[in-house]
Amino acid sequence: MSAATAAAPLPQPPRVVPAAMGVSHHHNPGPPSPSKEVRELRKIISATELELHEIQQIGFIGHGERPSLVIEEELALYVRLQELKRRERDLTNNRQRVTHSPGAQGHRSPEASDSQLFSPTRHSVHLPVTSPNPPPQPSHPPLGPSLSSIPHSPPYTSPSFPLSHPPPSNLPLTPSLCGEEDVLRVGLPDGMRTAVKVQHGLTLRQALKKPMTTRNLSTSRCVVYVNHKNHRQRFIDWATDTSVLGGQEVMF
Repeated sequence: MSAATAAAPLPQPPRVVPAAMGVSHHHNPGPPSPSKEVRELRKIISATELELHEIQQIGFIGHGERPSLVIEEELALYVRLQELKRRERDLTNNRQRVTHSPGAQGHRSPEASDSQLFSPTRHSVHLPVTSPNPPPQPSHPPLGPSLSSIPHSPPYTSPSFPLSHPPPSNLPLTPSLCGEEDVLRVGLPDGMRTAVKVQHGLTLRQALKKPMTTRNLSTSRCVVYVNHKNHRQRFIDWATDTSVLGGQEVMF
């Protein structure tokens, strides 16, 4: 054998991926087990639901109106709970898609797939991390905003929520125009609508006494706000004079 022949490089065998690292196409083990991040999310969801249930009981003993601070904290907990559930669904659905796609997890662990495809922020970005050295992921990523950062949020509905509408944001009241046939439109909790004639010296409590009594409602258990066309609301007191609300719409 010549020296040239002896120095020739040997052909490299094809790389074999162990069965433990690849995806088997001959056996379907069923739905993948939840990742660590999903399990942690479910624990936090359970704790948040319990906290929301407890705060919902505050302010309904007796006949006094609920403090605005309690209402705002209740709303913030509800918004955070919905965000947690949305993230759990996104992570679970993405994990199932990655698991059942051929070759999608050949060189990636189940734990890494969730953390790489979802950024630990409130609005997840469905893009894989391409950096060779991604920043370390925190063990408990921030799950939604803090209570103090959401003083006001969009309206929502929930069967378990004791209030028909959330506390509104601050917007100035618009006085009615003089000389108009001023009518105050009212949205009721059962989805019905009514209207009352505005009158100087007539409060909201007095004007809506009849429709509220008919529906077994009490001002001590309801909040009222002005409903604007831009879907923003302003919380008002039941003692507000109806003369400043002509041509507008209130809901409770």
